[in-house]
Amino acid sequence: MPAHPLLPSPTSSVAPPFPSPSAGAQQATAAENGRFLALVWIAGALALRALSASETPLGNGEAYYYAWSRFLSLSYYDHPPLIAWLVWVTTDLFGGSTFAVRLGPVIASGVFGYLVYKIGERLYGPRAGFFSLVLVSGLPVFLASSMLVNPEAPLAPLWAGYLLVVDRMRSEDDASLPLLAGGLLGAAILAKYTALLLVPGTFAYVAFSARGRRWLRRPSFYAGGAIALLVASPVIAWNAARGWPSLALHFVERAGATPVAGENAVNQLVEAGSSAGSALGASVLRVATGQLMAYSPLLV
Repeated sequence: MPAHPLLPSPTSSVAPPFPSPSAGAQQATAAENGRFLALVWIAGALALRALSASETPLGNGEAYYYAWSRFLSLSYYDHPPLIAWLVWVTTDLFGGSTFAVRLGPVIASGVFGYLVYKIGERLYGPRAGFFSLVLVSGLPVFLASSMLVNPEAPLAPLWAGYLLVVDRMRSEDDASLPLLAGGLLGAAILAKYTALLLVPGTFAYVAFSARGRRWLRRPSFYAGGAIALLVASPVIAWNAARGWPSLALHFVERAGATPVAGENAVNQLVEAGSSAGSALGASVLRVATGQLMAYSPLLV
């Protein structure tokens, strides 16, 4: 019996009423969903931090950095000036309330969270980016201190932004990328001297990466270093005019001082290194336990 002209034959395939989404469309949808979830998470975390920032008093260290902001300088004895500048801006705009003092770190924590998401998204996809954001937010040390006034507050987003730009240099040939990286590096040095560790890390990454080695032959790579020095010049000028007191503090005075047990991880490690026998084992165990409690996700 011949098939009806308006009906498909039993052996013919029926086309779906709507075309299936392409792989590119699925990826775009996944990226949009991941970005939306990340923004919702960041907004919720910011609201909680803002509430905590306004309802809890300043700690001793926070009051110390707030005092810096009342006496602006190119740098200070034990830390660079960025946290003092940040507090000065927020308190000049919004008054001297506890919330205004902490507003800069609260905003910086949100920017840091978004950049963590972008790094994870770039490397492994939107899902990985979102879970990276959740895990970083669950670190006890970040959960407890992300709203506090300390040099790490502006350092965190600058560090993450720098890593994101350097990773882009691996696959992109935009000559402005090293310049942007240099600006972020210089600003990170203005936040905390720890940012200097990015310099050897970057050279190692570029030198030993087959895709990144090409930057060693390009002037823009070294121009980025010049920009970093220019942005960090307030700290350099302040120390040069005073005989480099910050270097003396960090590399001589603190290294030779009697460590205060439990003050911070560096002093604990110094104490562990100066111990022997069973005292060494106890010191190492105490340091490891403290770091595990501070940096392990709450979900673990």
